[in-house]
Amino acid sequence: MLKKNFKINYLDKLYNILIYIYDYAIRNYSLENNLIAISGRFQKVNEEVIADEQKIRYITYEEFNQFISVINDDMWKTFFIFLYYTGYA
Repeated sequence: MLKKNFKINYLDKLYNILIYIYDYAIRNYSLENNLIAISGRFQKVNEEVIADEQKIRYITYEEFNQFISVINDDMWKTFFIFLYYTGYA
């Protein structure tokens, strides 16, 4: 399945369907083990290199403190603190 290049979300849906089928077989046809549950979920190996432009950028706590220390207006200071602590900055 992994060699077919399916997306991981699609593989997770298939995994869930197969789990239910095997659970049904265990309850009704006296199967002993759920082989799908034993084998585990599909895992895709990420071999691609992510360009710097695509990486998530964030502000460290020290950088934020340096930034917020130069803002004098209480409204803007509160606004940027709110953004930082909610993850939008």
